[in-house]
Amino acid sequence: MNNFLNLQTTQLGTMAENIAGIEFIQSKGYTSYAPCISASHPIDFIAMSGASIFNLDVKCKSKMTYYPMTGIDKADFEKYNTYTFPTYLLFVDPSQGAIYGQWLQKLNYQPSKEFGKVIVWPMSTMKFYRQLTNEE
Repeated sequence: MNNFLNLQTTQLGTMAENIAGIEFIQSKGYTSYAPCISASHPIDFIAMSGASIFNLDVKCKSKMTYYPMTGIDKADFEKYNTYTFPTYLLFVDPSQGAIYGQWLQKLNYQPSKEFGKVIVWPMSTMKFYRQLTNEE
């Protein structure tokens, strides 16, 4: 597990979760719950408000350089589609200085492309949340 925690992608992901995860959930009027282990986990947050529940996965990922698209690993996409509760994908994009996302359920009905092991969607399918601050 130590190797996982030392990966740059893991550290960037943790930073993105800290910047946007709880804030996003609270902005929707929900309470956030996160895994209590410092290891790989299937989802970053579970959000609850009464009987309403959704999953939130935060990605620290820039949009594609030459195409106006963003995406996730196909394996994650397939895993998230097996979950009972709806899943929201929230992208913290350092190259755009922005945070945006979309419900996986809505992305399932949007045109997508596969690039190897990655599935991507047009940026036009994403909903803007907010700009990153200079400190972030």
